[in-house]
Amino acid sequence: MNGIKDIRIGAKLVALVALMGVLLLSSAFLMGSTVSRINENYQRINKYDTQAAFDAVQAGQAFSEARGSLTRYLFRVDPAERQKIAEEMAAQDKAHG
Repeated sequence: MNGIKDIRIGAKLVALVALMGVLLLSSAFLMGSTVSRINENYQRINKYDTQAAFDAVQAGQAFSEARGSLTRYLFRVDPAERQKIAEEMAAQDKAHG
């Protein structure tokens, strides 16, 4: 410890400022590389996963429409109404098909 006491105050301050500069530069470099990785991951997610999510939403909507049509068909008693709903379901199948 005597070695540190013998160093002048100015030299200690310069060494401290230099150490803080090295720490600052290393943290800035790590932050830059982290931001770069985050950007790459975001681009990958945006490119591939967004399309999958969009397709899943469309499939969910199609299933919901089909379920609603089938439910209306099953709860109708009148054969003419059932035939009309069956024709609508066939038209929806052709449209989505």
